[in-house]
Amino acid sequence: MKKTRIGLASASFLAVGFGLLAAVPGCGDDPCQEYVDYMCDCHPEHPTEDCDTITNSYSDADSKLEDQCVSALDDQKAADEETGHECGDPEVEESEA
Repeated sequence: MKKTRIGLASASFLAVGFGLLAAVPGCGDDPCQEYVDYMCDCHPEHPTEDCDTITNSYSDADSKLEDQCVSALDDQKAADEETGHECGDPEVEESEA
């Protein structure tokens, strides 16, 4: 019985440890991919940030671009909130064009 409890305790500890590691900024997330995904999903016809261009610019981006990607995503989301744009809302996208 003790083996089972130790095994469960060890498994719980590992699960919590991996969960905390995933929650640490910069560990396991890719801000540039998040920006590319957001723009391609929510603004596929954006006049200056089209999906192909940003995909080419930010695919496999090095860590030096992460701050730029975070800033660009934050700015775009703020602009979307200000204009009432909801991701995938074709009426708003048409009025932006």
